[in-house]
Amino acid sequence: MRYLKQKPPKSKPKHRIVTILIDDRERNPWVINHPDFKFETKRLKVADYTIKGFEDRVAIEKKSGIVELISNLSSKDRPRFKRFLEKLSKYPIKCIVIEDSLSHIEAAFRACPKSHLEPASIYYWLSVITIKYQIPVLFIGSNKQQRGELLYYLFSEIMKQLHAM
Repeated sequence: MRYLKQKPPKSKPKHRIVTILIDDRERNPWVINHPDFKFETKRLKVADYTIKGFEDRVAIEKKSGIVELISNLSSKDRPRFKRFLEKLSKYPIKCIVIEDSLSHIEAAFRACPKSHLEPASIYYWLSVITIKYQIPVLFIGSNKQQRGELLYYLFSEIMKQLHAM
C-alpha cells in the first residue's frame, strides 16, 4: 500500500519590519509613518541613514537644503566634502537627498553672500557628484507629505535591490 506524501503547506513569507538607522548627530531626522519601517539612532561612519544589517552596503546622506550644500562646497569645507564623497562613492547603494527644490538655487545664494560661489558652480558640482562619484542626487522639496512618500519608496526600492544582490 502506498501512502501519499503530503507536501507541507506553503507558508506566506514573513512580514519584515525594516529598521532604518539614523546617525545620532542628525539634527532633524526623517520619520516615515508606515508599519514597514522603524527607526533607531546610532553613530554612523559615513552617511546620515542606512539600513540595519546592511550598513556596509547602504549610505544615504541628507542635506537640509541647498544652503547646506553651498556651505559644504565653500572653499574651507570643500576638501572635507570631497573626502566624504570618496567614502560615499564606495557604497553599492548610495545617494544624497536634498530637502529643497532645484529652483531655489538663486534664493539660496542670496542667503549665503559670503560663499564666493556662483549658482553655476552648484550645477557643476551636482554633475561631478553624479558622474565622477556615481552618487545620485535627489531633490525632494520641503512638503512633508511628499517627502514621506518619496522616502517610503526610496527605502522600499533599496530593500528590493538588497534582496536581489
